[in-house]
Parts: sequence; structure tokens; C-alpha cells
Amino acid sequence: MNQLYDHSYGVVPVYLGDSEPLFLLMKQHNGFWSFPKGHPETGETGQETALREFNEEAGISECTLLDLPPISIHYSFNRGDDVHNKTVTLFGATVPSQEVAMQANEIQEYAWLPYEEARTRFHYSSNIEALDTVKNYLSALNKRAN
Repeated sequence: MNQLYDHSYGVVPVYLGDSEPLFLLMKQHNGFWSFPKGHPETGETGQETALREFNEEAGISECTLLDLPPISIHYSFNRGDDVHNKTVTLFGATVPSQEVAMQANEIQEYAWLPYEEARTRFHYSSNIEALDTVKNYLSALNKRAN
């Protein structure tokens, strides 16, 4: 078996409108919900990749990164004779609106969801953990502000 290593970068987008926070999830063509993410281009930092991919997949260029350490997710899967070892690094970010221009060739559908509903869409626990991390950060900020 061949061991293959892959790294992608993405954003956990949050809209902080008048009510509870809403999280943007994207349904890939493989049927799984995740956050907007993708692979780096030559010379890009992880953060630059995450923001570019967010803009490409969701059509959102305006966002504010949260003062939160990057969230790393690691998993492996087999495909044929290869073992794929994947790392995804996610950055939490707020957005000023819910307007999305979805990239249809990569994304099947998208949804802005409140936290509890967003948790139910994920197949993989690592995505739930990333969502939890951002939600807990926002809750702590909210408590400090009140």
C-alpha cells in the first residue's frame, strides 16, 4: 500500500445577524456536508488558500477571521491500494451577509444553519468538533461582552 499525504485549508463561516449565529455548510457532490475548503496553489499560505477557496466555492470575499487558533482535522481513508492521510486546517470567520454565489461544479447545495441543526448534517465527527470549537469561542466572546 502507498501512503499518500494531503493538506487542504478552509473556513468555518458564521453569520452573526440579529438572532443566533448561522453557520454555512456546503454539500459536496459526494453527498457529504462540510465547510468550504480546498488545496493550496503554489506560494500560498494556509490562510490565503482558505480565503481564496471560500471566495471560489461560496462567492464570499468579505469576511473577518476570528482571533482563534486554526483548527486541524486529521483522517485517513483507503482508495484502491492507497492510504490517503488527510489534514484539513480550518479558520473561523464571520461574514457580513448570507449572500452566497455557489460554485456549482464543486458544490451540490449550501445551507445557513443554526448550530444544533448544523451538527446533525455532518457525517464525520471532526467537522462537528470544528463547529463546536467556533461555537464555543463565540459563546465565550458573548459572555465577556455581557
